[in-house]
Amino acid sequence: MQVTYTIATLAGTGLLIATAPDGADIEAAIAAEEKMVGETFDRADINITSGLTLTDDVEEGDAVLYSGFELGELKDAEGRVFRYAVRRAVPTSEAEFKRLSHWAKTLLTGDYGLGYQNGLRRRYYGERFGSPSQHEQWLEKQDDYGRGYRDGVAGREPQAPMGTQLSP
Repeated sequence: MQVTYTIATLAGTGLLIATAPDGADIEAAIAAEEKMVGETFDRADINITSGLTLTDDVEEGDAVLYSGFELGELKDAEGRVFRYAVRRAVPTSEAEFKRLSHWAKTLLTGDYGLGYQNGLRRRYYGERFGSPSQHEQWLEKQDDYGRGYRDGVAGREPQAPMGTQLSP
């Protein structure tokens, strides 16, 4: 399973402040960077974007959201440096879409389940499902809906809600 990342950039300049795996505490990563540089960033001036793939190669259909080294290095959890942070376009087969959709509809409830189902729809139907602003909003949500949506868009197997177990 491919790990996706969240990046924090400074509005206006594009300065990369922090990078963290999706689901990790991006605020803690920002605070660590502030401590290291001895400055405090105004949170209203920080753009946080999640669901990104770190790569050195842009593929057809990728949306590049950060590139370059001049404004900060993109590092993954292992410390490897990458040139681009992209929103990767990953097609899904109809059979895989139906399998995951059925699983999600029968086993998932609540906000995670709804987000997961909508993420799968976006993955399968692409831009025909939801507007670009809705897609961005759902990717940015830091709650169960957002986690479900990101998992669905990435085509990951659904995750069990806290305290439960999934069985296909």
